[in-house]
Amino acid sequence: SGLAGQVRVIAETLSIAGVHPDEVSYVEADGAGARGGGALEIVALTQAFRAFTAATQFCAMGTVKGNIGDAGEAAGIVGLIKVVLALQHREIPATLQVGTPPPEGRFESSPFYINTVLRDWTVPAGSRRIAGVTAMGEGGTNLHVIVEEAPEAPRATPSRNHHLLVLSAGSLTALDTATANLSAHLAAEPGTSLADVAYTLLEGRRPMAHRRAVVAADAADAVHALPSGE
Repeated sequence: SGLAGQVRVIAETLSIAGVHPDEVSYVEADGAGARGGGALEIVALTQAFRAFTAATQFCAMGTVKGNIGDAGEAAGIVGLIKVVLALQHREIPATLQVGTPPPEGRFESSPFYINTVLRDWTVPAGSRRIAGVTAMGEGGTNLHVIVEEAPEAPRATPSRNHHLLVLSAGSLTALDTATANLSAHLAAEPGTSLADVAYTLLEGRRPMAHRRAVVAADAADAVHALPSGE
């Protein structure tokens, strides 16, 4: 996990992913801003990025360590989970407990800045949200992962005019509760895809002794039918 090894891991990851450092707008580090290992991370990341770009202060950096403390061997996977959630919400979380950055990191001349406030994760039109996750040193780990936001999933086109909604429960009381919950959800979310609801109820639930089924054309139609179970 020395400097040369970290630089090599980061550079190889970017190459394998086919990602230019200019495209990376956030890096989740194991100990950003900390002395010792944290400063080594900054130097390694900077050297790896510098092979491709001279731009400075364009990539936000954070670490979950400032929010929850040292996660030890779990730091890498916790950082990955944090980045996936940040991409999902298109927000970069604030890194807490940030003091004066170590001078060894030379942040002012690096591609990075420490993100200390919650901010919208914006990128230029036509660009992708891409992040790097670094986990170095703990238990011999030398890992850098590139994570890109998922493309927008196309909305499913209904294949039929009506859908069969099947509810199942272990008792009549539980069945009535499930019916009321589904009715309330569809009333609150009238744009819900009824095809998706029908599929989940049929394929994603275990059949039980007490069942109820309704046929509906849309969410409003289902809300009208569900409370009475007719």
